[in-house]
Amino acid sequence: MKLVSPGERTTLLLNRNYQAFGFCSARAAIRHLVTGRIKGMDANGNVLTWDGSDLDYVQGTGDSSYSNASLSWKEGNVQLYPNHPYLRSAPNTTTGEETKHFIPTVAICSHHFGFHKRSGENVSLKALYNIYKGTCQYCLCHVPMAQATKDHVYPKSKGGSNDDFNLVLACRK
Repeated sequence: MKLVSPGERTTLLLNRNYQAFGFCSARAAIRHLVTGRIKGMDANGNVLTWDGSDLDYVQGTGDSSYSNASLSWKEGNVQLYPNHPYLRSAPNTTTGEETKHFIPTVAICSHHFGFHKRSGENVSLKALYNIYKGTCQYCLCHVPMAQATKDHVYPKSKGGSNDDFNLVLACRK
């Protein structure tokens, strides 16, 4: 186990389609996990909420009737990697013991962060440029605003939509 500072970036964020879109700090990962905005993935690929209440099937058990309350980030009984990051709490005033809060290294977002679509409007090129910080999502190179364009991840010709989750920043190449 590895103790990390609260501001250290430890968690890869995936959207609902399991596409990577950013990183967050240890403090933010715990806060979003507790509030239900993200679900953490353990070493076995189980996607768990803070208290483990929505777990239907545990990988590796072969049993769908496995107890839902047996795995949770809150209890710290999830399958972890070696050198897994954790935060420690302040000492308990009664016992003086510190609690370890394990941080998921991969998290799936159940809410969309950063951009809230207004009804009837498409995301602008400028907004995409700011969201992706001027980086082409295909070649991962910095793109000047004059060379930037919007691209559909799933092409419109194959049934893709103009929704914000289907648009990325790309260079003209």
